[in-house]
Amino acid sequence: MYSRYAWSTPCLLALTLIPLLAAGPARAEASSATSYLAMCRQYGVASGKPNLSAGEAYEVRGALSGLAENGAGFFLLVKTDDSTLTLTGEGAAPAFNAGMKIRALVKASSSLSTNELTLLGLATEGDVATEQLAQARPTPQAAPTGRAASSYPKGFAKTKTLRRRSVPLTSRSLTQTRIPSGSREVFDAYKKAVRYFNRTGSEDEVNRIVAAVLNYSIKYQVDARLVMAIFAVESNFKPTATSRSGAMGIGQLMPGTAADLGVRNAYDPDQNVEGAVKYIRSQLDQYQGHDDWTRLQLALASYNAGPGAVRKYNGVPPYQETQAYVKRVSSWFLHFLGQQP
Repeated sequence: MYSRYAWSTPCLLALTLIPLLAAGPARAEASSATSYLAMCRQYGVASGKPNLSAGEAYEVRGALSGLAENGAGFFLLVKTDDSTLTLTGEGAAPAFNAGMKIRALVKASSSLSTNELTLLGLATEGDVATEQLAQARPTPQAAPTGRAASSYPKGFAKTKTLRRRSVPLTSRSLTQTRIPSGSREVFDAYKKAVRYFNRTGSEDEVNRIVAAVLNYSIKYQVDARLVMAIFAVESNFKPTATSRSGAMGIGQLMPGTAADLGVRNAYDPDQNVEGAVKYIRSQLDQYQGHDDWTRLQLALASYNAGPGAVRKYNGVPPYQETQAYVKRVSSWFLHFLGQQP
């Protein structure tokens, strides 16, 4: 059933904090990230984007450099990109550590020129970023629409052991940082593959996915065909895919992983693809020194089950899900390479 999607040899080669604080005007009390973001909206402040025209309320982002108590309240010294601000709060001081990155909702009694601000709400950078990702998450889909990448390519049997072989893992044949002019056939081959799995995406969506896969595979020197195989199995190239465990988007990034990779919106195809390809690169780097086939298997297992599980078992973990995942991705990768089982 895959014959009508088979490509010629040239195309195959080219597929080459602590509890959060929030309160009334003069006191900061323990609350949640949800409450902090709600308070930002209440005061007309976009979290993460200082808005000096929003009235009395502002958001400050920076690293904690000092903390002191005076009996009636406490002071926080926060170092921002261009200054150090003093934040004044009432009650018990938060149990912050020096260097912790925070976001603070504050108000000034007169102007910011005094560098002395009253604390309204407080949160860690990581907690707020994770909550923002969670709030942006679409409703989980019952099942991806299109071809199911849980199956295997034609000729690859579920019960058959894949033989060890040499495989390319870097995009040496794609040397430019942008899709080369005159390579429309390359772009179209990848587009045909994406459309095979994702049949409902708009033309613009599919084009964005293909461009991101090619460009970031080149940037991070990961074979684009491996990236394609991973995304096919992870999400069927569905940008809004959400797993029951909370993994998001085309590369199925967990909220914490997405934040670590600098992905602010995991449902944006460009951001998700870049974060996922960067993460694939990091997993491949962990297993340098192994032959290409072993390196591939370990990197895929690490992407699925986590580096800790691979270290614990000194190889692909004996989890049924991970074993099946590694085999499915390897099978699709070999298929895109034009190799037989």
